[in-house]
Amino acid sequence: MLSPPPLRPAAASVLAPDWLHRSGEATVLAALPRAVYLHAGEWSEVLCVLDADALRLPNSVVVPSVGIGTGRPVSTGLIPGDAVTVSAGRIELPSARLEVRRTFRPASIRVGAAVGIDGEAVRALRAELRPGLPGLADAAADVLAALDTPGSTDGLAASTRALVGRGPGLTPSGDDVLAGVLLGLRAAGRIRASATLAEAVAAHLRATTSLSASLLRAAGDGWCLPEVRALLDGLRSGGAVPGSTTSGSPVAHSLKLLDRIGHSSGHDLATGLLAVLTADRGRPSTASAPIRSAHHRERTLHA
Repeated sequence: MLSPPPLRPAAASVLAPDWLHRSGEATVLAALPRAVYLHAGEWSEVLCVLDADALRLPNSVVVPSVGIGTGRPVSTGLIPGDAVTVSAGRIELPSARLEVRRTFRPASIRVGAAVGIDGEAVRALRAELRPGLPGLADAAADVLAALDTPGSTDGLAASTRALVGRGPGLTPSGDDVLAGVLLGLRAAGRIRASATLAEAVAAHLRATTSLSASLLRAAGDGWCLPEVRALLDGLRSGGAVPGSTTSGSPVAHSLKLLDRIGHSSGHDLATGLLAVLTADRGRPSTASAPIRSAHHRERTLHA
């Protein structure tokens, strides 16, 4: 008789969907070497079960002991479409029985975090980006123009709809750009514009993957990868010669961070983020108390 897989402690993000703490089944969306994406409930209710060295997505459960010394990453024995049993903070995987024993707050962007960022470094990094699809910078500019045009509800809906779900993969390039714009607006202190865009994006989430929809929801509330927050910190750390990619420059540091994020997702996200920061050079900050979203009312970050 086969022995059950080992019980492993895990840490759950405060953005983990509520179904993690109920009894039922979740469906495997994807099983990657260091991550398993599970879906249950509403379209954007996705949980990312991660090995310790995977990208720390905001809606995740992290398993520090699986895949280290055991040779069995979290995805072992799983394929898309498989059903996984979930019950009161436990997840039954072929490789391990996971038990959530603590929670953590994922990385986030503070309102007004772009204050003090070096403009030369922003322009230099933007010139070095390699987005996954052509025309993404122009598409981001269209979104920002619609936001800045009073009464342009139709224009914002059209420019947003043109990006949601645009491109292949679990997180299409258009979605990554929109996530970058959402985070950039927050960093620039434009919290009301960010809330307006988040509402426009939410109307089209069924046009993309459930994983990407969950990440767009998170970006609308300011949650992000640690690499994105580090990107802003790096750009604020000092000057850079335009176009410089020397090892010690903020540009080179930023490119290394972006290269860690998927095939092109990091560069796509930065395309949206930097579109905001470039457009907002010289714009006075409009930071104010964050507006709570309807989806994550109890989870919205505070400045």
